[in-house]
Amino acid sequence: SALTEFVVGILVVLGLLTRLASGLIAINMMVALLTVGIHQGFGSYNYLAALTAIAFMLCFYGPGAFALDRRLGLS
Repeated sequence: SALTEFVVGILVVLGLLTRLASGLIAINMMVALLTVGIHQGFGSYNYLAALTAIAFMLCFYGPGAFALDRRLGLS
């Protein structure tokens, strides 16, 4: 989980393979939401749900104008 968040986070910041990277983050956050977030209460559950929604948004909408995906023609 930590390795996924670290490597994929770097990819998202650079804008490289954004759809794949954000999909992996969304899966990781869904697992965290279902295993840990439900037992911690509303504050933790709310935060994890927001992170999951943001990751899904990046997955469906894709990278921005300045991402490396756009510059390399991958998006």
